[in-house]
Amino acid sequence: MGFLKRIFTDFKILALALLIAVVVFAVVKNPNLFQASVLLLEDRETMQANQRDIGYKNTSGVLDVFISENVKDFTEILFSVTLDPTSVIVDFTKIDSQFPYEITDQREDGFDIRLIPATLTGLDYDQSLFMIPFSGSNPYILLSEGNATLGNGDIQALAIGNLDEGKTLHQN
Repeated sequence: MGFLKRIFTDFKILALALLIAVVVFAVVKNPNLFQASVLLLEDRETMQANQRDIGYKNTSGVLDVFISENVKDFTEILFSVTLDPTSVIVDFTKIDSQFPYEITDQREDGFDIRLIPATLTGLDYDQSLFMIPFSGSNPYILLSEGNATLGNGDIQALAIGNLDEGKTLHQN
């Protein structure tokens, strides 16, 4: 009886070790599963100092887009993303957004993405508004234009800045 109990205990240890190995392997192979992007205080201050409505970063194969707390009462936002088709491949199936979205125009050198919030309740200004995963040897991808449709129907052009460029952000 002691022999069977020891074999059963060894089997449980082996099964647990196998399960841990599979989980570690999955995390290593798919790090985006646990990816969350938070706006750093320095980046928030840069957006405020440069009067930007939108800030974005191009890091680790993800285009991270953040929205300023100055942008309120919008019913939709339309962004244009520009890329070099010879060096960037976007994985449209893995776009992550705080709101429902649709790709409205897909061109060789970019695409448009439209965010359509049902409500602005729950919008977290400290988190990415949306993240676009991509791959490529020399990635050139940027947020080139953005417009917000406000609750009163007016369209507001959004000032966009690249947070990767430090304190000097490009003007749109």
